[in-house]
Amino acid sequence: MLERTIRAIIADQKLLKMHGEDSVVDAAKAMSERRVAAALVSDGGETYGIVTDHDIVDRVVAADLAPAQTILLHIMTPDPVSIGIDDTALQALFAMRDHNTRHLL
Repeated sequence: MLERTIRAIIADQKLLKMHGEDSVVDAAKAMSERRVAAALVSDGGETYGIVTDHDIVDRVVAADLAPAQTILLHIMTPDPVSIGIDDTALQALFAMRDHNTRHLL
């Protein structure tokens, strides 16, 4: 299992992409509908950030911001840690451990 490539693991998944100007409410609804914990933040081409359920809790709810008025650009994690599509699950685990993150691009 740990030697499977990322390509094999995500082969039948479609990544959730949101625009930076989308609201936190829009992202939370989309993430809930898709049953995922993260969305890529993109301008339609290049991905420049990631927003996670943890970001929403820590940076919006706990900070007492208005989710409908807060845009993803203000709470996303810019330049997320990335790995190669042909890297293994074990390499992904090491990358998450080394960078203290729960999501990779």
